[in-house]
Amino acid sequence: MLLGLAACTSPDEHIDAQFKTLPQVDSTLLYEYGAAYSSATGDCGGRFQDRWYGTSMSAADVRKVFLDYISHNGWSIWPEEVVEIWSQEGKDGLYRMGMDVFSDPASISQQQADYKLPSSVLIDTTHYQTIYLLSMTYRSSYAAKKCFGH
Repeated sequence: MLLGLAACTSPDEHIDAQFKTLPQVDSTLLYEYGAAYSSATGDCGGRFQDRWYGTSMSAADVRKVFLDYISHNGWSIWPEEVVEIWSQEGKDGLYRMGMDVFSDPASISQQQADYKLPSSVLIDTTHYQTIYLLSMTYRSSYAAKKCFGH
């Protein structure tokens, strides 16, 4: 009897693979933070990852590069969204992504929703014209259906 083993891809690997599909602009990764999250029932869990970048590009150019890419590559904003969160569903699960762009490093709060940016990162941001944050979440197809009915 021959048993086949399905390849198991971790949520972090799913997110890393999605990040690799995004445009590679002339930027430096300044900080990365990720964690698991779940709902009260545990059915709506997933993984998120924030990546902070610094670049010499203008804030407008950074927005244009990413918005052009995601709007033409299968990402969409669901009609019920009240903020700009882009979603992409695939056979492996649901990805959701947001982007914040800062032209003034002083406007970046050290305290983020689930973590605190190290002081050294805030100092590093002063060396760049523009700072941008890409936030991505991944949920398995099962969790996405439980959470959103999609």
